[in-house]
Amino acid sequence: MMKKILFVCLENAGRSQMAEAFANKYGKGKIIASSAGNKPAEKMNPVVVEILKEKGIDISMNKPKLITAKMANEVDLVVTMGCSDQGVCPGPFFKPTIEWHIEDPKGKSIEKVWEIRDQIQRQVLELIKEELKKQTIMQLYVGLKEKTQPAIFESEKEPTKETHPQYDIIYGPFKSRDDAEKYVTAIDCGVACGEG
Repeated sequence: MMKKILFVCLENAGRSQMAEAFANKYGKGKIIASSAGNKPAEKMNPVVVEILKEKGIDISMNKPKLITAKMANEVDLVVTMGCSDQGVCPGPFFKPTIEWHIEDPKGKSIEKVWEIRDQIQRQVLELIKEELKKQTIMQLYVGLKEKTQPAIFESEKEPTKETHPQYDIIYGPFKSRDDAEKYVTAIDCGVACGEG
């Protein structure tokens, strides 16, 4: 199941639109991103539209959207993008929420908007990396629990690509068998305690 992420800023005309665009571009097939604002602007920030074209992304047809409780309830993660600094963040969302403290590009110079764009791109890429890592670990956990994947931990010998065809899928994220077993044990504990 693909993770759903909602990016929220004040006007949904700049920051959150950039984050949504980058997340859908780089997380395609793994993440579904959307965005909204609690005081949506009448139109997109034209500077943001232009600088995203430099990255091969066209958001010229996008429209700022008003955040709703339904939007927040339908996602797995909410990312607020500086609206808390402005004292206008909606909420509580009753969903896992993180704050990125990103400056509003409205009224800023093109150089500053470039800087904001690149910051958002970096943070989106890092977020995707972390989310995919979590998904991989959970898939490993479920696979081992349900015995639907090769039982790589039951062998006395260290598994290899030759002995286990799905080695890259299951074992690839870990440097050693001990590392993988630690992840499975940690997730098992979290699930058992109602934290998974």
